[in-house]
Amino acid sequence: MGGTLEDTLAGFSEFVRLKVEAGLNLSPEMALALWRERVREATAVREGLDALDRGESRPIADFLRELDDEFGLDDA
Repeated sequence: MGGTLEDTLAGFSEFVRLKVEAGLNLSPEMALALWRERVREATAVREGLDALDRGESRPIADFLRELDDEFGLDDA
């Protein structure tokens, strides 16, 4: 699966195979939890990249200023 995400049973099977080959001893529940987290993360990255493609971004300085205003990070 190197780098791509196949949100299918075949993709999950390959994911588990790679984990087993790497020597991980996972329960089926843990394997499924890891897979679901991977799908969530890949979806979030995909959505973020799509937003950038649509021009839905803002300068990092504005974001950092908002963080500072909300959490007082410069005061620490």
